[in-house]
Amino acid sequence: MSKKHIGSSIEDFLKGEGIFEEAQAEAVKEVVAWQLAEAMKKRKISKNKMAALLKTMPTGPFDDTIKITNNRVPLQVDVFGTVTGDLNVDPAQVSFGLAPRGQDVVRIFKLSNQGKRPIKVLDVASSSPAVGAVAEPVTPGKEYKVTVTLRHGTPDGQLHGNLTIKTDDPDQATLNVPFYAIVGQFKT
Repeated sequence: MSKKHIGSSIEDFLKGEGIFEEAQAEAVKEVVAWQLAEAMKKRKISKNKMAALLKTMPTGPFDDTIKITNNRVPLQVDVFGTVTGDLNVDPAQVSFGLAPRGQDVVRIFKLSNQGKRPIKVLDVASSSPAVGAVAEPVTPGKEYKVTVTLRHGTPDGQLHGNLTIKTDDPDQATLNVPFYAIVGQFKT
């Protein structure tokens, strides 16, 4: 007696439920995790050693491709994200928005240290003379309030730049915070 398929495929079912892409992405993640675990086992790399190896990846954005080889069709998975360190800036950028001519505009952001070792902010520098910044400790070694000022003599037009924060953290000695503004006289 031969067996015949009854009904549709699992792919058709998942598509019908509207979750095919989500299920496929989850399956790829499981395969990547399994392959990573197998590679670690084969090379005798512990989870602690792998964590130490990953720590060597610099903080900041990344965009790469993982190539997965199997017994069928090779698969390429685009991966992107941001490696965060112990130091974080919130918000990640400073927007002065529409800034009226002839007035100082002040914004504040927080620099926080999630690490065990206390840090010091050594300097905050701006790429534009129209913007100044000062860091003050809120909780020494753990949290700083950074006050950013768009100076009143800034010429009309768009302004883009970066604040460079220098710290004594060996892994994140420099952090960059973008800023932008549109300066002018605006009709209301």
